[in-house]
Amino acid sequence: AVVSTQSTGTPGNPYTTPITFPEFVDWVLSHPNSNGHWSPAVRWLDVCQNEFTYIMKLENESLELAYLLQKLGLSEHGELRGRANASGKSPSSRDEVIDHMGILSRKQQEQLNKMYREDFSFFNYQPVTVVT
Repeated sequence: AVVSTQSTGTPGNPYTTPITFPEFVDWVLSHPNSNGHWSPAVRWLDVCQNEFTYIMKLENESLELAYLLQKLGLSEHGELRGRANASGKSPSSRDEVIDHMGILSRKQQEQLNKMYREDFSFFNYQPVTVVT
């Protein structure tokens, strides 16, 4: 898998041409605090300091947003439910995650699982390790 990235706007990003997924993972692992998109969510949500009433998972966004709108008495705002993410793509399936993890080295998989361990625990996800 090739990831298209640009060096502008992301401090420390040396890539100016498309990179492979393993190269991207190496960059994320070596810069864990440089971009909120790739940082563990527990770091920027500050889950221990904030009392959240609702936490939505994006892979279930349409269902969870409908539930949230109903709870907030805003069900008539159904136009919010059809909103796609910025890329226009649907969230990754577990099969896609397994495919991508399968092209990583065992060490990269272990480092990713360690980096996101608190997220997995807090948000009830299972780490993925694929024997390569």
